[in-house]
Amino acid sequence: MSQNSDNEKLIEQLLQERDEMYCELSRLRQADEGYVEALKAQNKALEAKINKQDELLHKKEEQLNKLTDQL
Repeated sequence: MSQNSDNEKLIEQLLQERDEMYCELSRLRQADEGYVEALKAQNKALEAKINKQDELLHKKEEQLNKLTDQL
């Protein structure tokens, strides 16, 4: 009977460790998703800033071309 009891304890311990590891994995996946979403938002903001700078550069180039033509 002692062998069965030891096996049951071992099985119970392994199941508990498995559950803890599963919870940790779920927590890490959620943290990963949050990080990825934050990076996507940051990327979107940077792309908007780049587009705005491109528009400004294009306008400045047009102004420069007009002034050059006037000379």
